[in-house]
Amino acid sequence: MGKLSIILITGFAIMTGIIIKNNVEKTHASMLNMLAYYEDVLARTTANSAIEEIFLKLSHDHGYHTDGNWVIRQRQTGGIDSSRVTKIAKDMVDIESHSRYGDSRHIIRSRYRLPLTYNPKSAVSFSDNEIDFGFSGNSIKVDGREYNLNKQLISGGDVVPAISVTTQQDADRAVSKMTDNNHHFIGQGVSPSVHVRDDIPDAKELIDELEKYIDITINSSSPSGSQIYGTSANPQNTKIKPTGGNKEVSFSGTVKVDGMLFIDGNLSTSGGFTVNGILVVKGSAKFSGPVTINGLVLVWQQWSEELEVSISANNVDILGALLISGAGQGTEFDFSTNKGDIKYSKQAIEQAIDMVDVRPVFVQLKWFEQKVF
Repeated sequence: MGKLSIILITGFAIMTGIIIKNNVEKTHASMLNMLAYYEDVLARTTANSAIEEIFLKLSHDHGYHTDGNWVIRQRQTGGIDSSRVTKIAKDMVDIESHSRYGDSRHIIRSRYRLPLTYNPKSAVSFSDNEIDFGFSGNSIKVDGREYNLNKQLISGGDVVPAISVTTQQDADRAVSKMTDNNHHFIGQGVSPSVHVRDDIPDAKELIDELEKYIDITINSSSPSGSQIYGTSANPQNTKIKPTGGNKEVSFSGTVKVDGMLFIDGNLSTSGGFTVNGILVVKGSAKFSGPVTINGLVLVWQQWSEELEVSISANNVDILGALLISGAGQGTEFDFSTNKGDIKYSKQAIEQAIDMVDVRPVFVQLKWFEQKVF
């Protein structure tokens, strides 16, 4: 073999070695890049998984939070995350998640407004003070024990106060009127079950949100004859506004509601009045005919004057809860009936909210993501 051949073969071998070395290095670098990308993806996925788990908890309990403390989890994928939920307002939370997978780090910081819900902690709640109570008739029962939709007592269910108020003076005033042996106020604690609470919401907050779901508006101060608003198969959210400078909507005939009845003023009824869903009254409410309500009753005084809620029908059957909010001018609550029952029922309230089709939407206010090097 000649010298030239040896030189060519040697040169070829050297070049081949260089090419192979470069390819190995490129392959190694490519594999490292793929591994880093894989770790980045898993770190981000781990951080998002923590956020999703927190959402699941919040969807079942809007009061859930970790009080700013970190919760650390080891994932089956090998990732580690730490997350915390800080409640910064009654309806707002900050959610933060830090994750690690291999050498990759990822941070997510977000802020959300919680969906508006009402989980009553009482059969009847008053958010204002200076309440004048009146109870009379042959048989009255306000029951804070939990009932199902068939009006059967749930064994092991929640037990809340029959009546909740915001001041001890109002609690004492209520108890002083509960002297008839035929009147029963059952619930949490001793009877009569009347508690003082500092977390009773203003009905206006709920009413403002519910007004967004109105399907139809009717202008009338005195709808004549029998009235039907919605059906069980097709619930309807109806708003009625009084006309001619009047403040009151007056029903003289029977009324049946499936969905929501939203009265933009005072309400007066003298015939049979049945609501399956939510009743909203932006003013005083007077019921003098038979009353059947399955769901939620919200009464709020929109004018700067005394609020009056009078239930003087012979037959009253309310399953769900009532929230009553005055305007700082005093509230008169008169429950006078020969047969009156108010039973606490979360099931009835949840069904009412479903009928109105209030969608539990979490509103994202902020979102920040960062890969940490």
